[in-house]
Amino acid sequence: MHPGAFIISIKVSRKHQIISIRGADDLNPVQLRADLKRFSVRFYDDGFTRLEDPITGETGVINDSLAWLIKPKKMDLFYLRRDGVFSFKTPGSSLWGIISKDDKVLVPPTFEIGAVLKNDYATLMKRLDKERNVVIRKNTGRVLRELPDYSDISSCHNGYVIVRSVKNNKFGVIDSRGNITIPCMYSDITETSTRLFIATESGTSFILDEKGKKLSPGFKKIRPPSDEIVLVSDGEPWDIDLFDLKSNHLIPTKIKFLDLREHHEGMTIVVSNFMLGNLWKLIDRNGKIVFESPWVDSLEFANEGLVLLNENGRNRNELDCSKDRWGYLDFKGRVFIKPIYTDARKFVSGFAAVSTGSKS
Repeated sequence: MHPGAFIISIKVSRKHQIISIRGADDLNPVQLRADLKRFSVRFYDDGFTRLEDPITGETGVINDSLAWLIKPKKMDLFYLRRDGVFSFKTPGSSLWGIISKDDKVLVPPTFEIGAVLKNDYATLMKRLDKERNVVIRKNTGRVLRELPDYSDISSCHNGYVIVRSVKNNKFGVIDSRGNITIPCMYSDITETSTRLFIATESGTSFILDEKGKKLSPGFKKIRPPSDEIVLVSDGEPWDIDLFDLKSNHLIPTKIKFLDLREHHEGMTIVVSNFMLGNLWKLIDRNGKIVFESPWVDSLEFANEGLVLLNENGRNRNELDCSKDRWGYLDFKGRVFIKPIYTDARKFVSGFAAVSTGSKS
């Protein structure tokens, strides 16, 4: 870190107006310059803080030393990441360009943004005069590649982009340089949070990696995975089994009429179909039910390896929540904290807010 720089800590009011700014190794608030007092904070990321004047609509960007990088002007800014590059457009216009952290316009506002490749060095934009998607290197604004073979592009967050071919109307995937990694041969492709894709063709879905390799057999339905345990269905609607991508084998749950609610760290929360009385269940990564109760009104993950439950022995036809009692389970289905609270929340940094008073 260069001399004089510090990690910024901004204290704002409820209206996001700046009140004070601290440095990481500074016990006292930094003296706020007059030119910053009229601005509100819109976001902070990677050492860049976007400020906006709520009255004039001017927006600009400062660094951790509070120096202006992009001086305030009337425009919309969107952070593209990587080397402090932003897309921008003027008020009333739908056309975007690219501006550097040094306030230099790299690409004039003559494009429609189709998809943003986050954490990478390029972005995809649509050239209006030719109705054609192009790959643009962010830090120079140079067009790297034109993509006349694709009609649609969909934003992804893992350095890849889903595209539709103009030739066969099928979907595939390209990388940040515009190279095809998954051929356009599927009727639908969905990205997941695990750098994998769900591809569907003729009513059958597969898990694919970013290079198009099949990681699972075909199923009628696949829920987007959050880890190596994937929730799949190959029978009647609402039936859920588990597929382990790591060991490449199916884990039957032998439980029918399930409505998926959450999946987290290999654990799954489901509830039986309403015809069976909304019976909530916690299922482990082996497909075993570790907890269920006819008196549970809801289950949800509470972080810290715990599950928040709402237990209520009331008649379910009554809309009386005064008997709700909240507690916590561990991932083995054991009661960690008895359901004695009138309200409880998820854990954050080892703590959770609970209430023992009446609930209005």
